[in-house]
Amino acid sequence: MSLARHLHLPTIRVLFRTFGWRGLLRRLKHEVRRKTNSYKKEPSVHRIRNAAPNVFKYTAKPSFRTLSPEQAELMIRRGRRVLSGQYQAFGDRWLPLPTSTDGWHRHPQSGYRFPDVVWWKVPHLPPGSDIKDVWEPARFSWVYDLVRAYIVTGDDAFASAFYAHAAAWCDANPPFRGTHWSCGQETAIRALAILHALDSLPGGAAVAATVRQLDDVLAWSAERIADAVGYGLSQRNNHGVSESAGLVHLGLRFAGAHPAAKRWLYTGIGYLNEQVCDQFSEDGWYSQHSFIYMRVALEQALYAQWVLLAAGLSLSQPALDRLAAATHLLTLLVDTGSGVVPNHGANDGARVLPLAPTGHRDFRPVLTLAAIVLDRPLDGDVAADPYTTAWFDRAPRRGQAAVPDLSVGASGWVAARAGNFRAFVFAGSYRHRPSHLDQLHLHLSCGGREIITDAGTYSYNCPPPWNNGLASSLLHNGPVIDGREVAERGPRFLWLSWPHAEIVTATRSPDTIRISAERGGQVRREIVLHDGGAKIIDRCIDPGAGQMQVTWLLHPDAAKVAHVVARGAQEIHASETELAGWYSPTYGRRLRSRAIRIEQKFDGDIEEGFEPIETTIDLATENEREQ
Repeated sequence: MSLARHLHLPTIRVLFRTFGWRGLLRRLKHEVRRKTNSYKKEPSVHRIRNAAPNVFKYTAKPSFRTLSPEQAELMIRRGRRVLSGQYQAFGDRWLPLPTSTDGWHRHPQSGYRFPDVVWWKVPHLPPGSDIKDVWEPARFSWVYDLVRAYIVTGDDAFASAFYAHAAAWCDANPPFRGTHWSCGQETAIRALAILHALDSLPGGAAVAATVRQLDDVLAWSAERIADAVGYGLSQRNNHGVSESAGLVHLGLRFAGAHPAAKRWLYTGIGYLNEQVCDQFSEDGWYSQHSFIYMRVALEQALYAQWVLLAAGLSLSQPALDRLAAATHLLTLLVDTGSGVVPNHGANDGARVLPLAPTGHRDFRPVLTLAAIVLDRPLDGDVAADPYTTAWFDRAPRRGQAAVPDLSVGASGWVAARAGNFRAFVFAGSYRHRPSHLDQLHLHLSCGGREIITDAGTYSYNCPPPWNNGLASSLLHNGPVIDGREVAERGPRFLWLSWPHAEIVTATRSPDTIRISAERGGQVRREIVLHDGGAKIIDRCIDPGAGQMQVTWLLHPDAAKVAHVVARGAQEIHASETELAGWYSPTYGRRLRSRAIRIEQKFDGDIEEGFEPIETTIDLATENEREQ
């Protein structure tokens, strides 16, 4: 993205706040090198001649064979889907794997063919063609399906399928050219999958050339990441974590086999410490204000720590403390029956380390991974994920700590539960750039069923209004004044103003939890949570306001769980002309649901008191739930 045409004073201010001096200098260096074509056009080492010592083996353990017949059947069934030429995209739909050079570079819907040019000249935003759709199969998430199926069955067909698809990808993607070398994060994610395949699947003379080719690809991947890592680091998001972790993995892999391997390893450790301590707050909150993206960063950092421990190394204690805090936050929020956490913030369905063949919103695998790597108990009633424990051939320690009914984080979040009801509220000030404008937004579930939710993402790159349109404050349930966004949009993912909010009070009595939050001298929200439901009271405190609006997006299954009642409510059903009422469970998919919108017009002096908007959410009757 070129920022030059957007550089006016408000943008310059927010750029400094977003990226910081160090990030801006890294970004400036990237832009200069890109404009002057001074990035590496080809690898320094074209062929890896010396065998890598394999300090760490990415081998899936035979303990997979001890899983239940139902679990084994799931792994085999998924492996066979890949044998049939399909992969699961964005943790959701099964799509054809590309089989030709053209297929790896052509957009599956629009037909646009990404050009065969050096990586920094590849267009990331061609009109009508989302590059994420082309990147997705090249993340090689399907590799884990083949590995699991092979370990369970011993059938060489799964190994043969990997080598065939991998060879086709290699032939279609010469180093440092084209779509799949154009992003350091994508390169790092793919490299980790290849490491697992090479260490877990049988080789032999028939595939020896492909194995050598993949060793070269891994070394080229490290060179590509190291040459341009400054761009990923400048973003202060999971891109930098992925690329730093990639350098750790590949630095260890090629110790003694590549002259730059030691530098990759130690710069990777340094960058990963920096990125984790910058992006994860002391209370576990994540810089991208998204639990899906928190998992992306958490999985990558945890797995890098695991391989470092095998080499007698480690991330810094402050970095490990931040990872532990993030794990604790997720433990407070996870539904123990499904593994689901609130659909808060951006959701592109990312699973960069799919060791378990579970749904993309199941967070039990990452909590299990954290417990194993950090050697900490798995607290609450969270069950260890059996696939993750099989992969590592060890089970985490069980904790004794019960999840508290009320937890408040310094970053401005509250996790609360009363009976079967669970609530999550974010009302903090931004230390990193906003993503969704979701301050004061309430997530509510009952008995593991979501009632009030965030809309998700759907797409970053579709034509308007679907190009990240669901990030709007008008589509979250925090109150808005006079139908206006609470911040001004800038280019791409930037907001030119960062609104302020805070948790005023959060208290617990024997049967009730009360939460009060306020945003920027405009609105105040009070939430009363009890075992029969919730009451939300929204008040305008802005003397210049003419109207207050609240829009509640109901999960598609909400009617089976609860009633949402508010005086003067307007029900909005999803339609092609209205963003309200749509729910996106993962990238590229949207489901019709409904929203409830309440508007309160104000007349007279604010001192006389505006009538608040009061919303009541209670349980549906047993008969209604059965219907």
